[in-house]
Amino acid sequence: MNTLILQATKEEFVGRVNGVLNPLFMGAMVITMSLAGWLKVQFSLVSMYGLSALLFFIGMLMIIPIFSFKSALKQQSQPSG
Repeated sequence: MNTLILQATKEEFVGRVNGVLNPLFMGAMVITMSLAGWLKVQFSLVSMYGLSALLFFIGMLMIIPIFSFKSALKQQSQPSG
């Protein structure tokens, strides 16, 4: 994730972006771990794994545009000719 931030963010904003994202990730981890415990009590383990696989797949689909943006940046940075 840090590599993508460094590649896609202007130099003067990198610290600000990291300063916002790091606490956001830490807070999200605490919330999702707490939610996962409650959900496990409500549903079976098999359904939880199925839901996790579905969310993982959706996350992969959301990352595809980031990688195409990354390849477009590479093409722009290479000199033509």
